[in-house]
Amino acid sequence: MKKLLAACAAIALLAGCSSSALIGMGPVASPVAAAARETAGVPTYRFVHGVRRATLSASTFAHDLTTRWLPAVNALQGSGALVSYVSAMPPSGMADFPDAIALAAYESPEAYDRARASAAGKTLQALEAALFDRDRTVESVPVAWSASTALEPAVAYDVMGRPTEWHGGVTTFFIGRRQEAVPAAEFLSRLTGQVRRERQAFEGQGLTGYVFWASADYKVSFMHWTDLAAFGRAMQSPQGQAVVADSQALMQTVQFVRAAQGPIAPGQAVTLSLAP
Repeated sequence: MKKLLAACAAIALLAGCSSSALIGMGPVASPVAAAARETAGVPTYRFVHGVRRATLSASTFAHDLTTRWLPAVNALQGSGALVSYVSAMPPSGMADFPDAIALAAYESPEAYDRARASAAGKTLQALEAALFDRDRTVESVPVAWSASTALEPAVAYDVMGRPTEWHGGVTTFFIGRRQEAVPAAEFLSRLTGQVRRERQAFEGQGLTGYVFWASADYKVSFMHWTDLAAFGRAMQSPQGQAVVADSQALMQTVQFVRAAQGPIAPGQAVTLSLAP
């Protein structure tokens, strides 16, 4: 058990990982969005950086996410629509970062369109206007990542490109900040190699989903593992230890949390249960 708990902390060194644009409120940002993966069985993702309205305090915003926003999102879930949703709030005091970050997974591009047009989707759009700054909230359509991918700033990537059951297993959220010793001009190129080594090390060891966004200073990611035991074994493996050291040299940990169910607050992440 101690090894597994230690392994959970180690993911912060590995993953180096809003809400409002889920229904398409904010601008869609991705210069290569046309290359987004639409393979059968692979979720259609939306990676969202959400900024609260200036009239809302941080505490009011967190309360409204729990009591109003997440229940409204939950109403979109079901067969042929939204199949999973993970929402996270960065730690307090990060003035240069969004107020909420989310990864929404739809069954298909058509399911995304249906969700927007549904009664629940229209209700959620009205709530978006009350909670989020329309001009500063940005939704990214993750594009397919490959070993030869050269990362672009402010683009989201789907590393695994395979069907992923985000409702089960273990989902983690991570924010990593570029180490001061790493020049900003080199961060994305070095991150390209780090992501490549992560996939090589953990594919086949329980890592089934991995979606991330990066800039010249940060990496933000959601990772999904089959279960905690598989995650622990991967972290304790020689390959895992090498990836930990590699990531530690590149990034400082800002936040690492395991997504749970329940209320959300700064520094936490939640995943929704399936709607009844």
